[in-house]
Amino acid sequence: MNSSASLNQQSETCTNARSRRREKRRLLREGIPAQEMSQMMEHCEEKSKSTFCVEQKPEIYTKPFSTTRGSAQKNNRNSRTRDYSEKNKNNYVAIDCEMVGVGLFGQRSALARVSIVGGDGNVILDKYVKVSEPVTDYRTFVSGILPEHIESEEALSFHECQKVVHSILRDKIVVGHALCNDFEALKISHPWYMIRDTATYEPFMKPNLTKPCNLLPRRLRDLSNDLLGLSIQQEGKEHCSIEDARAAMALYRIVQQNWEKFVSYNLYKTRQMEEYHQRMVERNIRLCSPMAHFNAEPIGCDFAF
Repeated sequence: MNSSASLNQQSETCTNARSRRREKRRLLREGIPAQEMSQMMEHCEEKSKSTFCVEQKPEIYTKPFSTTRGSAQKNNRNSRTRDYSEKNKNNYVAIDCEMVGVGLFGQRSALARVSIVGGDGNVILDKYVKVSEPVTDYRTFVSGILPEHIESEEALSFHECQKVVHSILRDKIVVGHALCNDFEALKISHPWYMIRDTATYEPFMKPNLTKPCNLLPRRLRDLSNDLLGLSIQQEGKEHCSIEDARAAMALYRIVQQNWEKFVSYNLYKTRQMEEYHQRMVERNIRLCSPMAHFNAEPIGCDFAF
């Protein structure tokens, strides 16, 4: 009987030791500080000598850490997003242009005003541009452009404006709405991976009812009203290019982190495809060279461009 009791006691001791080690590993995974962990172990040991208390957690475990750790993680996540935005704020600019009509019935557009703001919304450039062709439609009800604006001495020539804008946009990520129209009016180009167009960003677009597979761009006015609570481009009022540029920048800032991850992934896949294409071209050139017949197993040319 004594031997049986001693064996049972040893078995219980081993079981308790294993339970304590298992519980300690669990607490370490949950990030419980060492001091609080020791207090929990002592609490459970005092409460029961035979078994390690798992279900009956002490007060110090249940309340302080479940709320504190959750709020700390949330604050840390918000601080990372804030730091990400502040650190790269100077690398982003938003642009918006106003056009007037030239040619027959003013059907063609010509640049009349260009506005650029920084990541913080401060105005970097706001200039009127002289139009080299006769203006047939000033579109004042939308553009707000008057003859004295583009004919004043302060207005830049088109080539001067083009140089200034190009110098500002160089090595910057450009934000805007329907940027293809602005770049076409300025007659400049920009790398695709440095363009953030709120008109073509899929989460900002709306479904096409006639073609469900396609998406349609939404108006900047609707996006600003729905996502920012801002009222711009009101009916019967002239548009302000500075206001539109700031709205586009504000829309970009609310999805900046996800948008940058999306562009980084597309850029990575594009470079992979370019490297693969380059390897295939080099392979075909090598196999089609005059020395290719020295290979043990000649392979025919495969021009896979």
